[in-house]
Amino acid sequence: MLETLIKSTLPGGIVTACGMVAGMDLSLNVFPFIHRGVTLSGIDSASIDHQQRLNVWKWIEEHLSKPIDTKVYDTLYQEVLFEKLPAILAQLKTELIRGVR
Repeated sequence: MLETLIKSTLPGGIVTACGMVAGMDLSLNVFPFIHRGVTLSGIDSASIDHQQRLNVWKWIEEHLSKPIDTKVYDTLYQEVLFEKLPAILAQLKTELIRGVR
């Protein structure tokens, strides 16, 4: 899974990893890191001091415990009838429209 995240990260993006639930192996080449400038940043959750840990949990409580506005998801996709698909694909090729980035 980590390999897939790294390979699909946009140029200049950062992937963070915490823990080794899926194992310690990482089977990919250096291409995403060198060519696209992707950064893999490890989170050392085992040795973080108590105050930093409290600060992180406080931030999570303040910022991530709010209900998610699901209306934003409606802007991320567009349903297209099959017969209109060739026209949409042509627009994508000429960059008149673009996919979600």
